[in-house]
Amino acid sequence: MSKVMFTITYTVKPQMRSAYLKTIQALKEHLVDARGKDYAVFEHKSKPNRFTEVYFCKDWQEYELLDDDQDEIVQTLVEKIMSEFVHNGKTEYATLIESDSNNGM
Repeated sequence: MSKVMFTITYTVKPQMRSAYLKTIQALKEHLVDARGKDYAVFEHKSKPNRFTEVYFCKDWQEYELLDDDQDEIVQTLVEKIMSEFVHNGKTEYATLIESDSNNGM
């Protein structure tokens, strides 16, 4: 089974950076510690305030359950990030499937 990586990339309003960092840390702690998810957040080195959230899924089934598996805390934090911190509400999504000899890649 191939692993799946799902990414969400966006730019945070500069004046909201500090509040965003506190909120994204709360989301990360909840997803990793309480929910056991493999999740990380990265800032782009050459583009300040440009962040990418990464969900690592063990297989396609886990990836397909990402939306349905959100509890109230995740929903609240994600909504806050998207409505208050993301510049112009613009996001980019990507789904990447691990390449291996079994899937012909």
